[in-house]
Amino acid sequence: RPVGNTILDIHTTDPLIMIIDTAPFFLGFFAYLIGQRQERNENINKELMSSLEELHKMQNQLLEQERLRSEIALSSQIAHELKNPLNFIINYTEISMELLRECAIPEGSGPMYEDLNGIKKNISDNLMVIHKHGKRSGSILSELLKAQHAAA
Repeated sequence: RPVGNTILDIHTTDPLIMIIDTAPFFLGFFAYLIGQRQERNENINKELMSSLEELHKMQNQLLEQERLRSEIALSSQIAHELKNPLNFIINYTEISMELLRECAIPEGSGPMYEDLNGIKKNISDNLMVIHKHGKRSGSILSELLKAQHAAA
């Protein structure tokens, strides 16, 4: 029986015994290779899962940004649409106040003249309040539009 100086000492020349003697070595070697491959696959799988999580986060961020862009565009359109009728109200109150100032109530005394002057003052006061709040609302809408244009 030959004795070798290699890792595998072959004790016989019988092929069947040689296979049986060397099988544990090869099985161990293959198990090692399979373990290495499995470990590498697990690492690749972890990297892929991490990449997938990052991709999902980026996708959610993009969706959120698009949603915000849509909301900004919608609110900008609404503000713009509100601005036109609001300007009409402001202009109409200015014209009405001017007409009211030009409206002369004849001099006289008595309850009818007092009532007419009271009604004129009430209408004038109401128009000033409407005008004041219309201007305030207009400035709020203008600031909103400026902020939206800056955000866009």
